[in-house]
Amino acid sequence: MILLNKGSPSFTFPELDENTPAAIAYTSATTGLPKGVEMGELLLRGPWIAGAYYKDPERSNETFKDGWYYSNDIVTVDEEGYILVQDRAKDLIKSGGEWISSVELENKIMAHPAVVEAAVIAIPDAKWQERPLACVVLKEEEKGKISGEDIINFIKDKVAKWWLPNRVIFIDEVPKISVGKFDKKSMRQKYFQAWVEGQKSKVEGRDA
Repeated sequence: MILLNKGSPSFTFPELDENTPAAIAYTSATTGLPKGVEMGELLLRGPWIAGAYYKDPERSNETFKDGWYYSNDIVTVDEEGYILVQDRAKDLIKSGGEWISSVELENKIMAHPAVVEAAVIAIPDAKWQERPLACVVLKEEEKGKISGEDIINFIKDKVAKWWLPNRVIFIDEVPKISVGKFDKKSMRQKYFQAWVEGQKSKVEGRDA
């Protein structure tokens, strides 16, 4: 656990140490980031932070530890202390000992003029543990005109090479939960078979 410097511009506390009643910290758990940038899970504590979930001891034990609230948000912290949320821990893609932000990949893909929306999910991989699968919704007039290779070529100079999805599949709509967020849990279940078939070259896309 790493406490953020007390001079960080993203918040103001008189001082930060183990006895400070209000603090922000993160767990450093990755390499390969630009100099001065760290990534980890965001931890919070303070008089305004709840100490447990109501009548849910199992979830409380998972989320609240040693006085800290484990947010499940994966963030980067730069050398000046600015915090940027990268992804939810459960949606982060863990590949070859490194982390890939599904949100950042989605944003890069959705910048393509032919794309309506896109969701990136983690699919198990025997060699790398997990690899990205991009599920893309195209504009009606672009369907049949854009290939998975087109999507990869569009983002390949915008992200690290090892971030590039192993496969791109085209779907009619990204499923969502009641509040409008992408339902990645159901997508992982639904499109796992598509990934398997893709390894047999039956799903349009590319191999990494």
